[in-house]
Amino acid sequence: MDMAVESNEFSQFLTSQKNPYIFIECVNKWETLGLNRVLDCLYHVRKLSKKYKNHTVYSVCNELICECLLALEKYREYLDYSTPEKIYSINDIERTNIRLSVQKYIGEEANPIDIYRTHFPIQSKIVKSNAKLFEIKISEIFDSYAKDKGGWFSILENKKIGVLQKGLYRGSFKTNNLWGKTIPSFKIHIIDYVSVAMKELHATIKNLSTKAENVIRNEYGLSPIAEKWRTETLLFRRIRKEFPGIKVVLHGRPVWLGKQHFDIWIPEYNIAIEYQGLYHFEPVNGIKEFEKNVERDKRKLFLATKNGVDLFYETSSNHDELVAKIKSRIIEKRY
Repeated sequence: MDMAVESNEFSQFLTSQKNPYIFIECVNKWETLGLNRVLDCLYHVRKLSKKYKNHTVYSVCNELICECLLALEKYREYLDYSTPEKIYSINDIERTNIRLSVQKYIGEEANPIDIYRTHFPIQSKIVKSNAKLFEIKISEIFDSYAKDKGGWFSILENKKIGVLQKGLYRGSFKTNNLWGKTIPSFKIHIIDYVSVAMKELHATIKNLSTKAENVIRNEYGLSPIAEKWRTETLLFRRIRKEFPGIKVVLHGRPVWLGKQHFDIWIPEYNIAIEYQGLYHFEPVNGIKEFEKNVERDKRKLFLATKNGVDLFYETSSNHDELVAKIKSRIIEKRY
C-alpha cells in the first residue's frame, strides 16, 4: 500500500469491510519502508478506524503499533500508548509482563496500577463508578507499602518468594506472518512477574486493593469490606470446626431470601447465624445507611421466621456461648 494514500481512500477501505487488513501489506514491507514509516501508517489507520468505529481494524492496529514501538526501542512511548484507558480493563498476562519488564529495563519504578492488575481483580460497582479516585488511591497505597521495602521490583525479585522466569521477546505476531519473512529484532527481555505476584503476593495485593476501595466506601458512608468479611470468616471457621459432619455454608442464599444472604447457613437443620457489628446498632456510617441496615435486618428476620429458620445473632468475638446454643438446638431437632 502506497504511504501517500489519501485519507478518503483510507476512509473507503475502513467502511467497505471488503478487505479490512489491506494495511498489513504495508506492515509486511517494513524492511524496505522502515519501521518509522510503518508506524506512521498504523497511527493514521488507527485514528480513522476509531472515527468510523471499525473495532476489528482498531484492535489489530493497537497490537501492531505496540510491536513497532518495542522494535524501535521507543519504550517510554510504548508505556504511554499501551496504558489501558480504564483501571478495570484488565490486561492479559503477557501484556502486563511486557509493561513491567519495560519499566524495569529503562530504570523506572514499577507502576502500581500494573502491579494491581497482576491478580486480575473483580471490581465492584463503587470502584467502577469512581475509577479515577480508585486509581489515585491504588497508586498511593501500593507505593506506600513498597517504599520501605525497596520498591515493587525488589519485592518481586526476592528469591525467597519465587523464581522469576526470563526470556527474550521476539514479537507476538511472528507465527501469523504479519511481519513477512523476517521479524524486527527486540532487545527487551520479558520477565514473568505476574506468575510470582499471583502465587506469592496475591493476598498482599488483594488486601492493598481492598484498603483503597475502603477509602471510597468511607466517603459514601458504607462499612469497610475487609473488617466484616474477616470477622465472618473467623466465625465460619469456628462453626465448621465444631460441626465437622454437617454442611456449613458461608453466605448462604436460600431462594426465598431473595438478594439477601445469611452470614452462615446450616441448611440441614434450618439454622442461620448473623454477625452484627456496631453499625447494626448505631449510625456509624451515617443515619441513612443505618436506617437501611435496620430495614434489611427486619426483612431477614421476618423471612427467617416465616420459613421456620432458627436465626442466631452474634456480637462477641468469643463464640463459645453461640456454639453451645447451636449444639443444643441441633440435638433438639435430631431427637
